[in-house]
Order: sequence, then structure tokens, then C-alpha cells
Amino acid sequence: MRNRIIFLILFGLTIHFSLKGQGGESPYTFQGIGEIIPPELTHTIAMGGVGISNGVIWHLNTKNPALLAKNSLTVFEMAMAGDFRKLVSDTLSRKNASAEMSYLAFGFPIKSQKWTLSVGYGRFSNVHYSILTSEILSDDEVLVNTKYDGSGGLSNVYVSNGFRIGKLLALGIKASYFFGPITNETTVIIDNNLNNQMVLKDRVSFSDVNFGLGLAYIKPLKDNLFLNFGLTYDLEANISGKRLRTTETRIFNGTPISSDTLVDGQKGAIVLPAHTGFGISLEKSAKWTLGMDVELQTWSDYRDFDGRDENLNDSYKINLGGEITPDITSITSYLKRVTYRLGLNLERTPFSVNNEQITEIGINFGTSLPVSRFSRLNWAIQLGQRGTSNTIKEEYFKFYFGITFNDFAWRKRPIYD
Repeated sequence: MRNRIIFLILFGLTIHFSLKGQGGESPYTFQGIGEIIPPELTHTIAMGGVGISNGVIWHLNTKNPALLAKNSLTVFEMAMAGDFRKLVSDTLSRKNASAEMSYLAFGFPIKSQKWTLSVGYGRFSNVHYSILTSEILSDDEVLVNTKYDGSGGLSNVYVSNGFRIGKLLALGIKASYFFGPITNETTVIIDNNLNNQMVLKDRVSFSDVNFGLGLAYIKPLKDNLFLNFGLTYDLEANISGKRLRTTETRIFNGTPISSDTLVDGQKGAIVLPAHTGFGISLEKSAKWTLGMDVELQTWSDYRDFDGRDENLNDSYKINLGGEITPDITSITSYLKRVTYRLGLNLERTPFSVNNEQITEIGINFGTSLPVSRFSRLNWAIQLGQRGTSNTIKEEYFKFYFGITFNDFAWRKRPIYD
């Protein structure tokens, strides 16, 4: 089993580096470190992001490390994500699409349902925007077009441990290593002269660590019915980076004809604000789960590489969702062994346009399809909207397809004479 898991991890990493792409284009990634990508696996996404208080033994929990303590199986999970968006405003209507590796995660129970170690990789933020503004200089009536482009974002590799403390309480600790570049370009084109484009390119490469904690309280009620509570807290972090800033003169096809380095290797940091999450769920073991999560983040404490707050606002997110498996032990009906999920989410994002804070609402659904005793294929769909036509309305369709491999830890191979 361990050789199989090593192969799957290497296979997943190969897919990642060969298929890695830029996340979906959105003007809202212009601020801060871009659009934050929650640490959610496909089965969690299908439930609207609910996962701070609930978990099962055949899936990893990346939202609350304390719930890893429930695992009694070796688990490997990976997924691909597709992103389709439509942007609409008074002067804009544009569609875009992207696809990329979403995550890799591996968990191994050191002591079954007592202590589980998990490692994984995933995207933390996405920067991908292209904004064009135009103005006429009043003195000589020269048209000036300014184009703002951004790309990149942060990824993270993490190590989590979940420990059961007594019968009802569990504690989790998570260490994350953030890394990745964020590039912002400003291109000025005067009087539509495409052979004389002046470009300011600012690239900051980040690398640093951060820590998070989790608590879970699992209260048995009756007849395999449980009331679960969860709490997570990610500490405020100073993420270090190095800046490279250059200027270029380009011709119409984007080829530089001259360049100059303004800053090379400048050290600095951004302040990533603390994040708090609360969760409550009611669970019928191996049958159904209903839950709610509330997440808060003080983005007003954010500071960019130059010490600015970028007018970000404190945010909150409410997730509601559930899942049901009609009969996980059914022999006569495959559909009864399938897990069905549905969820809703409402988010007050940190972004604002014209002093209006942007709200996002979405509906999610999906299933897990068993393919062996424990392993399964997972898929989830997100349909949502961010902003309004008074700002920029963004409609999106996101599709996730993942696989989960399970096996018993420490299982010995049979010996045949």
C-alpha cells in the first residue's frame, strides 16, 4: 500500500506540473493577494464548504486539522478543477475559462482514530485580471490607454496533525509553507501607438510559514447520532517576499525593445490577517450529516508589500450543507451506496467597488461514487454570482473532479506458500 501511495503522489505531482494553469480571470483579484481559495476538498465543496465540525474516516479534513483524529484509513486525494466565468457591467461583457490541478492530499493514521498525520498541496490565492482604462489629456487631446494585468498567486504545502484527547475532544495543529510569485503590470499606450508601449512590471516572490489550530468536540446523543462542534484559528502572518521591478518599452506584439531594472531583490513582507472559523453539525453515523460553518477574517489588518491596506474590508462567510448516503452497506443497489451532497454559501468578500463591498452567493452539489470497498470518485459543481451590474457582476460555473484512494494502515500482505 505504501508503494502505491508513493506512486500516486508522484503521479499527481507530474500531472500538476504538466497541467498547471492560471486560475479564473476576475477583476476582483486586483486587490490584495487576489481571490482566496478555501482549503476545501471536492466532497467538502459539494456541501457548500461545510467541514469545520464534521468529517468521516474515508476522507481527509483540510478545514479543521483536529478532525483528522477520526481517520482510521490511509487516504490519498487529488482533484482537477475547471472554471468558467462571465463578467458583465455597463460597458463590459466577457467570458473566460481555465483549468488546473486543484489539490493533492495524503493522510496516514499513526494510531487509528487517535492520531493522524496529513500532508498536502493546494492553491491559496489566485491573481488573474486584465483591466483597461482610457482618458483624454485635456491640454492636447491625446488619448492615453492604461492597461493593468495581474497573474500568479500563492500556493501552500502543509503538514497537519490531529490528536484525540479523551473520548469527546480532539486537537489539531497545522503548519503551512506559502510560496509563489504575484506579478502586476501597468502598460501605457499613448495615442494608440502600439509601437511605443511603456510597461512597469512589478513581481514579488513570496515564501514563508504560518500556523493554524483546530478544536473539535464530538458529543454522542443516541442511536449513532452525534452533535459536533468545531473551531479553527489561523494566526496572523508576515509573509516575506522579494521584489523585482523593471520598466520596458515594447512594440505592438509585446516584444521588449529596451528595458531597465529599477529594483532587484528588495526584501519586504505582507501582513496576512488572522482567520477564525466556527462549525456545528448533526450527524447520523455513515448515513447523513447537516452542518453550518461561519468564517471571519479581518482583512482591514492586511498590509501589502508597501505597507498599504488597499482598502480591503473585514469579511465573513456562511456555509450551509448536508450529505446523505441511503445505505452504505447495500449489496443490491449501487445508487444506495452513493453519497449525495448539497450546499449553499453566502460571503461578504473583502473587495469593494465604488465604496460598495462585494457580496457573493452560490449553490453547490455533487456526489461520491464508490469504486471499491472504500475508494471513490468525487465530483462537485459550484454555481454562483459575485457583485451586481452596478459594479461588475461575475457569474461563475466551477467543476471539480477528484479521486480518493483508501486502504487500512499497517495492513500486512498475505503470505502464500
